[in-house]
Amino acid sequence: MLLKGHAEQRWSAEAVAEELRRSSRSACSRLQDLERSKLVARDERQEYAYLSGPHDEVVEELEREFAVRRVRLIEAIYMPAVDSARSFADAFRLWEDENDR
Repeated sequence: MLLKGHAEQRWSAEAVAEELRRSSRSACSRLQDLERSKLVARDERQEYAYLSGPHDEVVEELEREFAVRRVRLIEAIYMPAVDSARSFADAFRLWEDENDR
């Protein structure tokens, strides 16, 4: 979302780390993951930029949800792998239980 929000800018792993208050190693690893997923592109100077594509609609939805459910999404991201998928899905629930529909 950082790179998408600043689409005109190129980002080094160090700049991302500083902006997000993470280690450079962590930022580099995440940027490489995003590059493999075709969400960002890396140039010859090892700087990254958001790569617009068919995923834009999903990324925009995630931005909207992050604005409303920030804590729940962060918890889902950092939760142990066994429960993270369920928690991530629950972050998007609109109803408390099936009877509320």
